[in-house]
Amino acid sequence: MKYQMNILSFMNSISIRLIVTLAIVFGSFVTNGQVLDTIRWKLEEYRNTSDIEKKVIISNEIMELDYALSIEDAQKLKKEYEDKAKTNNDASYQMLGSLVLADVYYYKNQLDSSFYYYLRQAQIAKGLKDYQSAVAGYVNAAYVLEIEGKLIEAKELIKRAERISQTPGDKIDMGSGYFNLAIIFHKMGQPDSASYYIKKVIELDRISDNLSGMVHNLQFLVDLELRSGRLDDARAYCTECLEMARKADYRRGEGMCYYSMAFVEYQDENMKSALENIDQSINIYLERKDSTKMGQLIRLKANITAVLNPSSAETLYREATKYGEESGNVLQMCKTGVDFARFYFNQNQLYNSEQMIDQIQEWSADKEYQDIAEELLDLRYDLAKKRGNLTLANSILEEKDLFKEGKIEELVESQSNSANQYYEIFEMEKEIQEINHQNEINQLEARRKTNIYMSIGGIFLLTTLLGYFAFQNQKNRNLVLKKTSEEEKLIANNRILEKELDALRSQMNPHFLFNSLNSINDYIMHQEPRVASKYLTKFSRLMRTILNNSKKKFVTIHEELEAVNLYMEMEQLRFGDKFDFKMDIDNEIDRESFMIPAMLIQPYLENAVKHGIKHLQDKGHIYVYMSKETDDRIKINIKDNGIGRQESLKLKNRLDKNRKSYGMEITSDRVDILNKIYQVDASINYIDHVDPSGTEVIISLKPIKKIESEWKKSVQLS
Repeated sequence: MKYQMNILSFMNSISIRLIVTLAIVFGSFVTNGQVLDTIRWKLEEYRNTSDIEKKVIISNEIMELDYALSIEDAQKLKKEYEDKAKTNNDASYQMLGSLVLADVYYYKNQLDSSFYYYLRQAQIAKGLKDYQSAVAGYVNAAYVLEIEGKLIEAKELIKRAERISQTPGDKIDMGSGYFNLAIIFHKMGQPDSASYYIKKVIELDRISDNLSGMVHNLQFLVDLELRSGRLDDARAYCTECLEMARKADYRRGEGMCYYSMAFVEYQDENMKSALENIDQSINIYLERKDSTKMGQLIRLKANITAVLNPSSAETLYREATKYGEESGNVLQMCKTGVDFARFYFNQNQLYNSEQMIDQIQEWSADKEYQDIAEELLDLRYDLAKKRGNLTLANSILEEKDLFKEGKIEELVESQSNSANQYYEIFEMEKEIQEINHQNEINQLEARRKTNIYMSIGGIFLLTTLLGYFAFQNQKNRNLVLKKTSEEEKLIANNRILEKELDALRSQMNPHFLFNSLNSINDYIMHQEPRVASKYLTKFSRLMRTILNNSKKKFVTIHEELEAVNLYMEMEQLRFGDKFDFKMDIDNEIDRESFMIPAMLIQPYLENAVKHGIKHLQDKGHIYVYMSKETDDRIKINIKDNGIGRQESLKLKNRLDKNRKSYGMEITSDRVDILNKIYQVDASINYIDHVDPSGTEVIISLKPIKKIESEWKKSVQLS
């Protein structure tokens, strides 16, 4: 199940996975009795262990085995475990029997029964204070409700699971904490924040060699990257996902990784590659005789085929719909129907498109599929417009406006709870930090007690040297007090520097925002609205990147260069053909592993454009080159062929001598403080070129590795 594998910190892969895969592919070699015996053994192992990580692993193995059972076998096992519960006066047997039966009902598409037993599993586990099993039961029950279109009830169960996962006394591991944060940010429509936390989970998986966990987390990350429009990053994570699935011998995970890759290629309009990947995914699911995702897979293949070979797409859409009907997955049927209706519309089969829309409305009559309802309005509007019925088209537009207003009201209502959600997130992160600090305090306290006991023993054993030891003890105390005083001064000084750094960053963001908005105003006043709209679109993307990066003291070199590219695209759009921009990065520089101060390069580029290139009569050129200066240092050259700093200063004094520019001053102050706190040893030098004119800025610094950056941050907070 989707949530069972996610919310429980995911699952390590061990040798049983190979047995399960072989059992699926070569079913004739493994009898139902053998599968039942393996499940009994695993359930007993699950019941007798208190290790959370081990329970998670076993839970995943049980889930893999369950779909090989018939309903009769599962009911027989549940009855057996109910008898054990009475005999041993142990309700954990009842909970495990419900878990198995719920899985089997789900795999057999009997969703009502599956929901009942997942809920029963959760309630029994909660009574036993087995919060891990309770969370699994609630989120699986929520997933069943989501399939049936009961989204409000599903959300309530998810909230209940989140509350239980934070129950006092049940200290969830770091990975689960970060994953819950990712889920919350994802629900709040903040994919970048969700991506940040899911990457932390993946790093923990990588350290613990949790391969199957990485597979599921990477699939989640692919979806987040797609929502943020980062197709290249999504493709890279798909490749890693496939590698981990093969390494873990995890065939079902491999099938979903191929699906994710197919979807990325489809979004990037690489249809041939998309078709190859979706066929790989479908073949794996057919090999495993697992139809739970088949409707979803066939639907994507139909969408791809609609582009490559429209004459074959209709059969695939019908096949995908059939899988949805057989599984009782109404949401999947509606999604397929929307794609089918759009296909008919694109083929100019308007009657068929309208009939499919009516069919979708019939399927979703008692459901709460807002996204489906909105897409149907779009389809009806397009149909009316294509037929020339403008009266009907306008009526549908009014209906869509009302629909949008309703969604806005719902959004406003949900945002009213954002403060509480953010507070819960803050509390969760604070709790993780407090746990780490408490561990350090306990270790220091243990050492202190050990030292005291040793001192007392020494006093009793060496009474003749009491005076000497007293003197030494006093001397050591003075040294400790002196060292403590120095450390407190250092920490206090660093905190002051951190506050100054935050203040400078808060000045820099409004400074950049003001300059950008001023540019947009000029552009809108003097250019055509269509081009102005394009400029605003780029500005919104840039603002999103800048605001994300401005929350951080350091960003990866890749993130900084991405922001620089966006900014220069916007400036080039504003100035037309006024200047060219080129950027070269040494291939030896690892853009993802090393970090530099956020918004370091942009102010110098802004200076080059506004004070150098802007006043040129001829075409300007701006060039950025990043290279390795030494093994631990990088050098950034920012060069322009503008009028130069001296001429720019003369021009400024002549036009507006009272106006002061803060951008370079703020950046310089930031670099000074970062040197003091993080020892990046940054230096900034200027070269004034005369013939031809221009300015070159040379930034030299030591980049910080990601892990080192996190460590330094924790030191500042301690």
